[in-house]
Parts: sequence; C-alpha cells; structure tokens
Amino acid sequence: MDGAEEALESLLEHARSMVRFVEEFSGIEVTREKLNRVIHSALLAMAHELSRIALEEVYREVDLLRDMDRGMARCIEEVGARLLEAYVASSLGIPALSLEEYSYELNLLPELRGRITPRILGKLYTALEAAARERRLYDFIAGELREECRRIAARGRPRLSGLSG
Repeated sequence: MDGAEEALESLLEHARSMVRFVEEFSGIEVTREKLNRVIHSALLAMAHELSRIALEEVYREVDLLRDMDRGMARCIEEVGARLLEAYVASSLGIPALSLEEYSYELNLLPELRGRITPRILGKLYTALEAAARERRLYDFIAGELREECRRIAARGRPRLSGLSG
C-alpha cells in the first residue's frame, strides 16, 4: 500500500470539503442518512475501479486480446470488473448490486447488449468465489470468465449463411 494511506487521507479531506461546499452553495444540510447513501455509492464505485485495476494487472493478456477481439476483451473487462466489485463489496459487508442490476448495466453496453443474464452472472460469481478462496484469480479470468465471454461474443457475431462445408 505504498502511498495509499496518504491518498486515503486526501480522499477523506476532499469528501469533507465537498460536503461543506455543497451545503454552503445550496443552503441545504446534508443529513447523515443522505450522506450514508452517497458513501455507499462511492464505496461501490471504489470497489469497481479497484477491481478493474486488479483484473488488468492479474490478466495482462486483456491488452493483446483487445487488439484481436474487442468484444471479448470488453466482456472480460466489464463482466469481470462487476463480478470482482460484487465479491469485494460482499466480502467487506457492503451491499452490492443484485445480479439483475448488474445484468441490466452490462446489457446497456453495445458489445454485450441482450447477452448477459443473471443466471450467467450467478454461475460466474460462484466460480469466482471458489477461485478467490484458493487465490486463483488468474485461473478464473483465463478460464471460466474468458470461456463464457467467448460464448457471449460469438452470440453477437453475424452468421454467414449460404456457405456449405
């Protein structure tokens, strides 16, 4: 956590300044209840971004894959980051989004539109949990996640008709 403590202190100071600034310019009081909702959203965003960093660092092949198959790379990045976000949040007692909510989010992305179901995410999340317990994150990404994303990406490609084999 080289330098992380300093960065976290800075984050806390910026958050305090932000609350004061919003209260001053708007004339409202940010209640504890409202601030707790903001903090929950911020923690999920932080879990997501840290998960994205972990995914990219652990599975460096995603850069090469991006050049070869953008749809599959995007699936690995987006589905993987959300699964890791949910795992990090739930491991720390922070309520994550439901599989239905993650599915809805992912289906908004053009490369994934209509192809991500809560069932697929549930299957992958179960595999992620098992891999995380054994500290096999790379194996999960390179194995189960990549294979599922290969199937997802293939469902989005147009089929060539009229060709005989």
